[in-house]
Amino acid sequence: MIRATPAVAKAAAKDLGYSATKYISHGQKVFKRGKKGKGPKYITVDKDGHNGGVWKGASTVKKLGSKKTRSGTYDAELKRIGD
Repeated sequence: MIRATPAVAKAAAKDLGYSATKYISHGQKVFKRGKKGKGPKYITVDKDGHNGGVWKGASTVKKLGSKKTRSGTYDAELKRIGD
């Protein structure tokens, strides 16, 4: 489970083509997509996972902070599953 520990989240993000940044959003580490990665530019772990989501995504770090500005909620393979 990706939400289990920061190390697991970091490894999962790396497998998806993301690297850790110095930023934090809602208490969770923010990851940035590499040039060849797919999906939103920035992701962070969906800490509550109410809708079965694993990641929250956005085009900027600041936009991760609000449901209104995020690009969506994503599953473990970065398939969009909700807002």
